[in-house]
Amino acid sequence: MLKHILKAYRRRLAPLLACILLFAAGCSPGQEQERQSLRIAMPYSSKIQDIDTNYYKLWLEEQTGLAIEIEFIPQDYTGEYLRQLFTAEGGGHIDGALFDGVAGFPSVELIGEYGAKGYILPLDNYIHQHSHLQEVFRWFDAYDLRKTMASADGQFYYMPALDTSAVGRNGQTLWLNAAWLKALKLSIPQTTEELRAVLMAFRDGDPNGNGIADEVPLAGSAEQPALLPFNFLINSFVYNDWMNSHMAVREGKVFFAPTTEQWRQAMLYCRSLYGEDLLPLSFSFSSEQLAGLANDPRDLIGGFTAAGINDVLFQSSPEVTSRFIQVPPLTGPEGVRSAVVATPLPRPGGVITASCRNPEGAFALLDAMLSEEASLIGHFGEQGVDWDWAKAGSVSPSGAPASIEVENFMRNKLQNSTLLETGPFVTRSKYVDGVAWRGFQADHEYINARAAAAYHPYEPAEYLPILLFSGEEADELERMRTEIDVYTQDMLRAFITGEADPEDEALWEQYVAGYEALGLNRILEEAQQSYAELSVK
Repeated sequence: MLKHILKAYRRRLAPLLACILLFAAGCSPGQEQERQSLRIAMPYSSKIQDIDTNYYKLWLEEQTGLAIEIEFIPQDYTGEYLRQLFTAEGGGHIDGALFDGVAGFPSVELIGEYGAKGYILPLDNYIHQHSHLQEVFRWFDAYDLRKTMASADGQFYYMPALDTSAVGRNGQTLWLNAAWLKALKLSIPQTTEELRAVLMAFRDGDPNGNGIADEVPLAGSAEQPALLPFNFLINSFVYNDWMNSHMAVREGKVFFAPTTEQWRQAMLYCRSLYGEDLLPLSFSFSSEQLAGLANDPRDLIGGFTAAGINDVLFQSSPEVTSRFIQVPPLTGPEGVRSAVVATPLPRPGGVITASCRNPEGAFALLDAMLSEEASLIGHFGEQGVDWDWAKAGSVSPSGAPASIEVENFMRNKLQNSTLLETGPFVTRSKYVDGVAWRGFQADHEYINARAAAAYHPYEPAEYLPILLFSGEEADELERMRTEIDVYTQDMLRAFITGEADPEDEALWEQYVAGYEALGLNRILEEAQQSYAELSVK
């Protein structure tokens, strides 16, 4: 308690001390206040209680000596909205912007485009040897982060948001309703056929006990790859890395999973589940509809897939969360059992606008958000209130000594301790994966870490860490890759829903030839070269 009182007292004294120093230097308080203020735009969130008193925002002000004025922008902002915000058309009054990365927007490509047009300042002149960004460059060794972040013109236009934790590495988890398993006296499925039996029992056995056939055995959404159960099931036949256009590695050789016989068998299995109404709601559901169904207090859903349980379930509904348990990757008919690995990729976390009045101060703010202390506060909130250091003897889900204990999980609820990882951040594995169990059955932070630990043993020994295109052909290669991804998704849906028959040999040959026409061989050549240059950590 005394620590928090002293913190608040220091904050009250700070403006007075600043004024004393200003007068000693011969400047008026008004002049210095204008010089030290920054106007920062960020997406609005209904889960941040009061931005003016937000703990993380106040901490950043204390660290940088800046007065941060937040201007909210709508959550569904577009590229055109950003262009107007960054230029004179929008008044030119914004010094910088923080992004929350919803659906991967804005893209690295869009930021590079706006940088080349002069809407955003390049950061090269502000990155110094002792900056936190340089520190991140030094210790992140999965691949060359500098190369990944550099735009086509070689400049850095954004500060990164990067999740390096094992939880972030866990691309997809299957979550099943443990209460339904118990009610029907079923074991956790270990194989694809055992899952079929469980889903049939969910469909027909009235596990929610209301006497109505209202149960949905397994649901998902094609809106995000991790929310689509079919992506999970394919890993029981062949490694399915949708983040790298479904390319995999075997004995050092990169191959394309969707043209293999194993993929065809996966399509047949998934089609059989779809035809039996065991996965009826997947392609037609949005992520919001999936969350609404999963959090329904009537207990209507038997399972779903997601990277983290908080992507679907609300922290504010512990009684719902306590129903679900993670299910390890399933073994397929040929003994395949894989967990997809999500390579940590930087996305734009923050930028400095070309009209910024104080670019050095803006860089100091964005850079402060990359510090190790910021990673704790930005993710977990206030020490001593929302989290604290783990006690001696506490263990993490992996069995290693725990690093922290979480009191209040910040996701999917109204809070005022963090910005919900809006802006630059680097999620450190030693904290997110080192959460100690505190006895909360619905603690999402711990549940996700436990699932990541359970999935880690099933990660493939060889996989493509990241596919990067560079040089003069980069844009053309990215266009080809995008067309291949769209074709894969269109055909996956057609095979599973019965619009196309994967057992039709002539059709299958035509399907494979379609990839050749889209330039698959060229993409595989680039992937092979990328794999040779990058080592898996």
